[in-house]
Amino acid sequence: MKALRIFGIVAVLLLLIWCAVAVLAPTSLRIEKSTVINAPVEVVFQQVQCFDNWPAWSPWSAMDPNMKNVYSDDPCGLKASNSWTGDKVGQGIQTIDEIITFSYIKTSLVFGADPTPQTSEWRFTESDSGTTVVWNFIGTDAPFIYRPMSYLYAYFISSAYVSGLASLKQVCEAIPVEVKPVYEVKTIELPAVNYLFVKADIPVSEIGQFYATNYGKIGAYMAKNKLEMAGAPSGLCYKWTDSIVSLAAAIAVDRPVKGEGEVLFLTMEATKGLQVDYYGNYDDMGDAHHTLEDYVSENGLELNGPVREVYLTDPGAEPDTAKWVTQIIYPIK
Repeated sequence: MKALRIFGIVAVLLLLIWCAVAVLAPTSLRIEKSTVINAPVEVVFQQVQCFDNWPAWSPWSAMDPNMKNVYSDDPCGLKASNSWTGDKVGQGIQTIDEIITFSYIKTSLVFGADPTPQTSEWRFTESDSGTTVVWNFIGTDAPFIYRPMSYLYAYFISSAYVSGLASLKQVCEAIPVEVKPVYEVKTIELPAVNYLFVKADIPVSEIGQFYATNYGKIGAYMAKNKLEMAGAPSGLCYKWTDSIVSLAAAIAVDRPVKGEGEVLFLTMEATKGLQVDYYGNYDDMGDAHHTLEDYVSENGLELNGPVREVYLTDPGAEPDTAKWVTQIIYPIK
């Protein structure tokens, strides 16, 4: 009887202690950890927004190497999901509910048979020192009697987040980063130019053949009319989409003429322009064009005619594409 009384007293004391801890414990769990990763925000963001990248750095994968993941048809971006099962990590599903590219990701998590979703957020900020990544967990309000367990959960999740961010940092910093060239935008005065040209709307894949065919036609017209070149062969771009480009193969000539058949003539009046000198293969000029497009947009400028590409190097005479020089010119008002 005495032992039973002592057991009862101990049980009451433990219950009182448990209730006291429950009073002091937070009603809901909130964990937040961060790190700085020496990698572009695009690289880091891609690792997080695509669930099929997680096994390479996720703390849960490290904890339970045998866990099974099942991804949605598209494992990346808004509404992407990952359901998991494992002996050590249990089962659940995580879904991306909100996303701001390169800035923010919000996910909901459902654990086991509990239908109540918990929330996890990611924030990404790029600076000169790298990409700052903040990862948090926001739990729902716990019943009073379970609140002391929040201290154990907090330790467990905090440790996992610290470990996961360290692994994410290691993975991202090991990914090779392509260093994009920096292009100098020069403001120039464009003189008036007499152009012979052939214009058409063609698929992007046919640009090379279009130039080859129509420079030949222009050259034949020049020979017939005893015209001299007044500049390198050029391309005039009027409109560009992912599939179709409105383009002209053009050659500057020494005097005005009438043109004939497909070979037309125009004089482009003198104007101001922006120029980037590009070195390399014609297929890789996208970043140079984007530099000029951004400059035009950021400075509130307006184009004054088609974009010009002036091909200063003859590919037939110089096999090394790294030595090909192209002047990319945006005429402006």
